[in-house]
Amino acid sequence: MNSSVSIPKRSQIFAAVKRLEPVEFSDLAVDLSLSKGQGAAIQRRLNAMVADGQLALSEGDNRYSVRGDMREIKGVFGRDGRVTSDDEKIELRNRLKHGVMPGDKVSMTAARTDDGRFSIVSLDVEHRECEIVCTFYAPSQAVPMRVRGGVEIENVRLVDAKKVEACDGDAVVVRLETPTDRREVPQGRVVRALGPRGDAETEVVLAQFEVPQDWSKAALNESRRLDHKRAASCVKRADLRELDFVTIDGETARDFDDAVHCESRGDGWRLRVAIADVASYVRPASALDDEAAKRGNSVYMPRQVVPMLPESLSNDACSLKPDVDRLALVCSIDLSGAGDIEGYEFCAATIRSSARLTYTQVGGFFSPDKSHKSREIKGVSGAVKKSLREGHAAFERLLERRAARGALDLESVESMVVFDRSDEVSDIVAVARNDAHRMIEEFM
Repeated sequence: MNSSVSIPKRSQIFAAVKRLEPVEFSDLAVDLSLSKGQGAAIQRRLNAMVADGQLALSEGDNRYSVRGDMREIKGVFGRDGRVTSDDEKIELRNRLKHGVMPGDKVSMTAARTDDGRFSIVSLDVEHRECEIVCTFYAPSQAVPMRVRGGVEIENVRLVDAKKVEACDGDAVVVRLETPTDRREVPQGRVVRALGPRGDAETEVVLAQFEVPQDWSKAALNESRRLDHKRAASCVKRADLRELDFVTIDGETARDFDDAVHCESRGDGWRLRVAIADVASYVRPASALDDEAAKRGNSVYMPRQVVPMLPESLSNDACSLKPDVDRLALVCSIDLSGAGDIEGYEFCAATIRSSARLTYTQVGGFFSPDKSHKSREIKGVSGAVKKSLREGHAAFERLLERRAARGALDLESVESMVVFDRSDEVSDIVAVARNDAHRMIEEFM
């Protein structure tokens, strides 16, 4: 025999107390149409609501009322398991997270307790259209893969499961259908099969964190119609193509965002740092601008990059490749022989990189071998080498200035994933940092 007693929810009790306050238990019981068997259970729930700071109980006449600091809060549920409302983040208890998805709009009635936390009385959820990564289990079940602060759903019942082209245990992307009751098992449809979990790890991670990989037709059309003349003439530009700028990046880099040039100036230096002028191609409120805002940044995975802009921009027009004219924003910095900044200016410019160099090449050029000879960089001009030497001298003076003023010098370790010929991970190794890495970081 089932001994449990069904009683009104906290939100129903709270609404009744708010309407009748201050109210005695007997009057509240009448309003809620409680039976004799519900009396003890509802009393325990009232005591819990008082303990949680949702209701107040007067000592003299034992009447219930709503706490004075009770308020309505609206926000968005995030991946960290909290609701963001204005400048506040409110933690949801596990029992309230069930069926709530990151990005859902949340409306709740809550009271701030004495310890500064919120005690939530009622919670209403407006679901966004949501896709989650699951493991498929035939014939019609999908189990969400866990991510930090992620989905509080145990399983999903699949609609049209017979159409799923996946094997038992494969990773799939499931689009959830809005549940009518968060306590119900949600249902959804498989919209993409990613394949066996071990073979599709990159796709799984990108899907879990909702990294967009497809471009809107409008954005692609804009990227195909790039107007280089308009971009070049939209602002007044300095012609710096005669300067021997170089890009310095890792061996596997595909897009080149920044370039540097340095020359002696009296007893000091003039350092120029250039970055690709993306804004001259991507206009405000355009389809490309909307897509870039949606992404926020490029995402780098082992052996794969998901760019913030289509490749015609990220890998071509806005990539500072050698021996081609490129639009850039340049900061020119005048440094004294002691490493002090004596002046600086920004300008839009046209540059022409002289070489695509790597940290390994430049680091070897800066660091003499056992015979005290620097390793040569093949295929670059004497002017490029001179600029690198001047840049290294300026960098060393800047380091001395940092040390003199007690600045922190944090050395982090970056890891690199090594693949074998079968595209299997064979090792994870630490990337050796050299003066080329440090110089570019300091200049940036």
